Amino acid sequence: METQLKSALTRLLRKSLKNAVIFRHEDQYTAGIPDISVTWNGHTTWLEVKLANPRIKGRGIQKHTAMELAKSGKCWYVIYVTYKDLHSTIIAEPKLVYQDEWMFSDKFVADYDHKFVVDFIRESHS
Repeated sequence: METQLKSALTRLLRKSLKNAVIFRHEDQYTAGIPDISVTWNGHTTWLEVKLANPRIKGRGIQKHTAMELAKSGKCWYVIYVTYKDLHSTIIAEPKLVYQDEWMFSDKFVADYDHKFVVDFIRESHS
């Protein structure tokens, strides 16, 4: 399910952000690097995509890399939450994710909403 969400998000980012350079980084050789990078309008944002059901699983290297990227630039977690029959999309700072406070982020919307993420990137790169 997480792979399908990343694919759909990547497709919409590429369709919506003309002239953006968008890469998916995850494979067996790139542990710890966030899943997606978006370079557009002179800014680069790193996105680590997680499926929370309702908890998040992650590796220590992901935590370290995301925290360092957030200190030096832009790095966010895109969390697709499944809890019972409810779905939501949350965008959270790495420090919130690893303090288990990601559910308190002020950037959230009901349902799995990739457009919400695209709009967030568009706004943060303006």
